[in-house]
Amino acid sequence: MSESDMSKWDVDLENKLKAYTLLEWGTATADPYHVVMRVGYAISKREWDLYRDTELSPHQLQVAMSPAAAKELGAHLIRYAKKLEKQVPAKRMQN
Repeated sequence: MSESDMSKWDVDLENKLKAYTLLEWGTATADPYHVVMRVGYAISKREWDLYRDTELSPHQLQVAMSPAAAKELGAHLIRYAKKLEKQVPAKRMQN
């Protein structure tokens, strides 16, 4: 699958990528030989506001992967973040 192949992505009727709001993340190691990534997210503004009040993610996903897959995922994230930073100024964190 090429990077521009959207066949496995969730898109709306206007072909815009559907995505949820990332609230928190973490990583760990697990037996026998996996890297585990945890992602907390919100699917609505109401859930995002609730997270700000409680610091509890309304939804959470945990994925185990090989060290090689974790390194590849990290490299992809860095490449896309750098590319985006060149196009759009960095967004300031809100308190």
